[in-house]
Amino acid sequence: MLVNKSGSSSKENGTISSALFKRQMPQKQITFFDRCIIGDVQAFLDYSLIKKLSQKGDSLAIKMDKSIKSYTSILYEYIKNDDLANIDKWLEPLNETKYTGIGYSSGKDGNGVGRVIAKSIRESLVSIKKIVVKGNDSFYILPLTIENIGNDRSSDIITAITKRNLIEFTEELTIKNNWEYKIVKIHKVYNTDERKWISLDAKLPLVNGEPVILFPKQFINTSSSINSTFNSFWRYLFKNFIRYDDKYISYRTDDRNYITVKQFRDIIRKQENLSTKSYIRSYALKDYAVIDVFQNGLDNVVELTDQELEALQYCRVLNVA
Repeated sequence: MLVNKSGSSSKENGTISSALFKRQMPQKQITFFDRCIIGDVQAFLDYSLIKKLSQKGDSLAIKMDKSIKSYTSILYEYIKNDDLANIDKWLEPLNETKYTGIGYSSGKDGNGVGRVIAKSIRESLVSIKKIVVKGNDSFYILPLTIENIGNDRSSDIITAITKRNLIEFTEELTIKNNWEYKIVKIHKVYNTDERKWISLDAKLPLVNGEPVILFPKQFINTSSSINSTFNSFWRYLFKNFIRYDDKYISYRTDDRNYITVKQFRDIIRKQENLSTKSYIRSYALKDYAVIDVFQNGLDNVVELTDQELEALQYCRVLNVA
């Protein structure tokens, strides 16, 4: 591997900036998330922030959203054609990405979606064929149909799909700041132009002697799109559709023309024997157009401030203390 030597690295735990700039930088002065070098970080790459900022014209968000749309469009084609073998192959590269270090990460490729739960995801996706055959290609279909995907795994999915965008972001900063770097072979990188997974050589900066991939700070959240999106989608559906459904007309009163949340939860649990998530999934399958409406109304998704991002850096707090 080729190495450009322009400095040395500290072996102490601190933030990424303390190793790259030789001093801890205020988060507001840098464009990447200044995570702690060692240990898990309660921070995740959030698709909802990527989607919202792409709608507002953020150039990097637009590129990342394009990568995600390209990936999901191919996945949904396999679903339309009941191509189970290719669904498995297409999902397999969605593992935790090496050199990233956010979430509950050991820093090695693995975990994530990958082969461990590809079969269960594939089976869930096949069940939504009636959505995608009607032309809906939103990424939000995934969090509304996949069980057992938490913040960490959903962040891994987005990171894996947008890995090339993240590498390019990292390389630009590396060259601009003349950081020490190593040319590393990165595998399972999605190429949007060629619409396939490739391997490439990446110039990654060295932190404590190890290569790192940096994350744009504007896309970092304390939860990820799959969990937060599901909860937001549930609130949106209930407020605008479910509570006025004539199916529950007997629960209305003279001064209230809708069903309450408590009444609704009691009904689906006791009478329909469904969890809230199961009901929402069935509703989305029945009326898929609500997904498009939801993804175009992300004003409630808020970016973390620089101060909030710094609060996630436990090593920074300890150093100051």
